[in-house]
Amino acid sequence: MSSEDIQKKLIKLLFAIKKRPLLYLTRRSILSLSDFYGGFCSALMAYMPNDRGWIINEFGSFIRDKHPELEYLDLFNILYEVSDHDEAKAFDLFFEEFESFLTKEGIEIPCFDK
Repeated sequence: MSSEDIQKKLIKLLFAIKKRPLLYLTRRSILSLSDFYGGFCSALMAYMPNDRGWIINEFGSFIRDKHPELEYLDLFNILYEVSDHDEAKAFDLFFEEFESFLTKEGIEIPCFDK
């Protein structure tokens, strides 16, 4: 499986989490999403050590550019901070910003209407 295929699957997985967060996470929370993503990356590195989830790294740079005063934090903690430490609000903000980022990059956003 190519790096591009993995990135497409990661994007699809993230939007599946957006649609049904309690199916994948313990609660609708940016911190739970961060833990899930960390586990995903650890598993991915065991099978594909050269792929580190570049799409999220690029998205992190996109968010850091919007909030340079918080550049010392990771993506998830920046969103948590700008959401006044409201985990659910930061979770929603992650997906709002991620959709904006994907659109800017010309990357298709998965649709889960059904």
